[in-house]
Amino acid sequence: MTHSAAVPDTALLSAVHAWADGWTRARGTDAPQAVPGGFRIGVRRPGHLARHVLPGADPAS
Repeated sequence: MTHSAAVPDTALLSAVHAWADGWTRARGTDAPQAVPGGFRIGVRRPGHLARHVLPGADPAS
């Protein structure tokens, strides 16, 4: 069985980025950084160094 990830459309990616930006501002963390498949947020908390928001996650990434 192979996995295929759908590439998120521009509107979805824009909405997810806006949500991630608001999430980071509310929590005082680093701004979201683009990574393959979505965004990475550095939270630098004990046991939680980063969060990943992946609306178009690709299993290979």
